[in-house]
Amino acid sequence: MACTSGTVKAVATLVGATAIAIYVWRFYENTKRYPKGPRPYPLVGNLLSLNIRKIHEDYEKFSKIYGSIFTVWLPRPYVVITDYELVKEAFAKKGDDFAGRSGIFPDTLLQNVENGGVIFSQGENWKEQRRASLHILRDFGMGKNLMEEQVLLSAQDFLNNLSSIENIDEINLRWPIQVFIANIINKTLYGFSYEYDNCDRLMQVVQAFNTLFDASK
Repeated sequence: MACTSGTVKAVATLVGATAIAIYVWRFYENTKRYPKGPRPYPLVGNLLSLNIRKIHEDYEKFSKIYGSIFTVWLPRPYVVITDYELVKEAFAKKGDDFAGRSGIFPDTLLQNVENGGVIFSQGENWKEQRRASLHILRDFGMGKNLMEEQVLLSAQDFLNNLSSIENIDEINLRWPIQVFIANIINKTLYGFSYEYDNCDRLMQVVQAFNTLFDASK
């Protein structure tokens, strides 16, 4: 019995080691399909060597080592393009080739929906959804003088607000700019805008979003 038990353990260990070896081999064989980048590790990819909060700094460093196109594993492979002309070629000139969702959670929750709308559709279905959406948005003024007029009116309100501030050198422009952008959107879609000195509701919404983003870091 002891011999049989030892044999089973030995076989299980051998099978497990073989499975791990095959997985590691296939993992590194798969990396050859992608542009060169920092060496990933099975299961975790490059996550251990990246600063997620300042990942743009890592990307800048990698671009100096591997060029304008490289791959990072998070732990799935992501091809990163850092050159403007290459980005323009990929997403403007060859947009159909690079369009589509990532195929990972949470995108997969709605990818199998027959009609995923303009956000979750792909291919020809997405083109039809986009065409219909643009037609509807044009009825709201997008692409017409109505939209341009609304931007100009909001910009004039923004400048009037700045001119009414006494200590202009000490003001933080972040909030007035947020109100300016929100007014363009709200006036176009909902028909109302916020006053710069009476926008507590907008401030509460922005602070709530900031709290959510900070909690997710």
